[in-house]
Amino acid sequence: MKKTLAGFIAVMVLFLGFVGTSTVEADTKGDVDVRHDTLSDIGTEFRDEVRAVMDHYKEFNNANKQLKEAGASYQNALTADTGKANTYTTMEQQSVMVGVYTFDATYAALFLRKKELADVLSVRKSLAEKIGFGMPLTPKMKEIVANPDKIADFDEWSKALDEVSMEMVVNHVTTDKRLDMLVDAFFGAVVEGMYVVTESIAQAGYPQPMLDLMNQQHDRIDFMLKLLNVFRGDKAFENEVEFDERFDVLGDIHNLLLVRQFTQREVDGIRQIIAPLRQDILDGTVF
Repeated sequence: MKKTLAGFIAVMVLFLGFVGTSTVEADTKGDVDVRHDTLSDIGTEFRDEVRAVMDHYKEFNNANKQLKEAGASYQNALTADTGKANTYTTMEQQSVMVGVYTFDATYAALFLRKKELADVLSVRKSLAEKIGFGMPLTPKMKEIVANPDKIADFDEWSKALDEVSMEMVVNHVTTDKRLDMLVDAFFGAVVEGMYVVTESIAQAGYPQPMLDLMNQQHDRIDFMLKLLNVFRGDKAFENEVEFDERFDVLGDIHNLLLVRQFTQREVDGIRQIIAPLRQDILDGTVF
């Protein structure tokens, strides 16, 4: 778990920005620290590769819709406690939790739980402001943030979130540190998404229509693995995005997602990995 044992797509997408702290020359791969307050040459290359990965994964929100269509109901107990938001004090904790709360907002929007959506968006906004990098408000997202109770359907939320995501990567990832924190936020959203899906399946008693949802979860994990792989080979950036730790645990989940027909066994195997990982995130011991 990250540094202090401390850290999942819906997505997704997000997000927010972050204040840089230190400067180091960082054009050479492998043996220097990441330059935080500018976007280095290699950071620019990585940002563009992250955008390319995102372009290939645009169906997360459709996968989320299938959760409802398969018979799941909204379970408030499956979401992160917004009352604990002020206990996350480090930039890393806050950026990962922004990802967690972003998925929770998607979950609330899916079931048109407007009060819960308003609550999560308010907390998420507060965390982003503490980090110093607010969500770029496209016109659609601005309307939703200002009046969550007026959201008409999940597709409206999905479109707004997609626009924010691309705006974020194209115009707001302006430092290496922001690139690192964007990956943190995606990680938080992916973990939360996988947790909500697998726990929903378990609570429903593993019915076949919901077991079939697991076929779409492969893309969530594959997305995050490909995102991490963007930074493979640059030791400074690998350290920033916790490459080894995250790649290992997500790789274990990926292996469990390779079966053709999902049963309770595979879902429970993933739950045994994702539930404690998610709890560590909520406890502030970020991965």
